[in-house]
Amino acid sequence: MKKTIEVTIGPDGHFSVEAHGFKGSSCHDATRAFEEALGEVQTRRHKVEFFQTETTKNQQKLGQ
Repeated sequence: MKKTIEVTIGPDGHFSVEAHGFKGSSCHDATRAFEEALGEVQTRRHKVEFFQTETTKNQQKLGQ
């Protein structure tokens, strides 16, 4: 899946930043700059992918 970040800003100024295609906490690194630029994060919801680990090519070779 392609990694993308979706930023939505409502007319009232509330915003959401959603990461797609990331696994583990790498989504936090990817969205940090947007969150800092837009203001205080009031809530954070983690998707199932957050609790998965990123698989690297080295890990795949060792597991085969």
